[in-house]
Amino acid sequence: MAAEFLDVATEDRAQADALLEASPALAEAGPFHALVLGDAPAVERALDDGTLALDAPAGPLRMTPLLYACFSRYAQRGSPRAPALVELARRLLARGANPNATFETPRYPGNPFPCLYGASGYNDNPELTRLLVEAGARVDDDESIYHSTEHADLECLRVLLASRPRVSGHVLRHMLDREDIAGATLLLDAGADPADANGRGETALHWAVWRDRSPAIVRLLLARGAPIDARRVDGRTAYAMAVLFGRDALREVLGGAGADTTLAPLDRYLDACNRAAATAGSAPAGPPPGPPPAPAAADAHLLPDLANASRLAGVGALLAAGIGVDERGEHGATALHFACWNGADTLVELLLARGADTRIADRTFNAAPGGWLLHGAQFCSEPRGSYAAALRALLAAGAPVVADEPTGRPEVDAILRERHLLQ
Repeated sequence: MAAEFLDVATEDRAQADALLEASPALAEAGPFHALVLGDAPAVERALDDGTLALDAPAGPLRMTPLLYACFSRYAQRGSPRAPALVELARRLLARGANPNATFETPRYPGNPFPCLYGASGYNDNPELTRLLVEAGARVDDDESIYHSTEHADLECLRVLLASRPRVSGHVLRHMLDREDIAGATLLLDAGADPADANGRGETALHWAVWRDRSPAIVRLLLARGAPIDARRVDGRTAYAMAVLFGRDALREVLGGAGADTTLAPLDRYLDACNRAAATAGSAPAGPPPGPPPAPAAADAHLLPDLANASRLAGVGALLAAGIGVDERGEHGATALHFACWNGADTLVELLLARGADTRIADRTFNAAPGGWLLHGAQFCSEPRGSYAAALRALLAAGAPVVADEPTGRPEVDAILRERHLLQ
């Protein structure tokens, strides 16, 4: 249990508290336990007697002492032990600990995680973040700023940006994964370039439309110089994306701002399908007559993209146009992966009926659609259907589903237990 506690203490504070309550002796099980709990006197004794070395990776997690402190979930903002962990970090730095120490995990080989990421993006602790920055921690480490955009309070992000580090376009796009105009403004003020594009040619404006951000954020990007008619590698502008994804408010803002409103034949067809689906409840309607326009090779990624947005009509139209059901998009994931993540059961059933591969693994997390469903059931903040119905559809199709822990959704966990996939 001693080694298990260290794993849990760096991943889930509530579970660590439960283990500690059941076995209080864990608090004194060794110097590594003292590190994650912020017991500075015990750690200093271990350093003085040679049990610990200041900058040598050691212990079950193969990290330096400062890394244990920074990645302990007890360092989270709001944790009663957080002040003690800040004090422990201060003492380790005073002894000469390297504020730029990193570690790697088997899950992400070749991707080192620095102390500063533990303090900021991981644990959202502004005081610990400031302490490391003042000690010389490298701010533009490709992890800390990026993940600090995920916290609503923005204080860690402000600490990191105070030294005027380089802010890349992918950080701004990540901020646009959620609705936070203050955070987007903060990054733009820090020098983030809204014209910067990723490998698919997507600028911040493309990203804002894809993520369905507010008209206010789109107006902000335009005011800060986002090129209104920049084209992705498939030739689509932000306006064309607004059409494809049925973002009518953004379509109006972009059109009113002077965007080029010319649409390719396939996009006009998908627009008609979206509008037909939107009005079908009050008046029967269908897609335009005649065969759909033939898609180009660059259009294949639209299927998973539209599935991620739960655009059922668009997905159906693309399949009818001949795009393969297992085409890949972001993360190398298929439409079925995204439908499962969102709990979009109607879409899951459609894709399964069209022969979607239930065993194919994405290229980022190496997980099948069933894994995405369980992860979405646990963490997706905007579900778009019934995870239970989607799970039953997957299981009926013979999909592999491996459950390591409960999802927290009683109806999903009941199915997993019923199928003996969860104890």
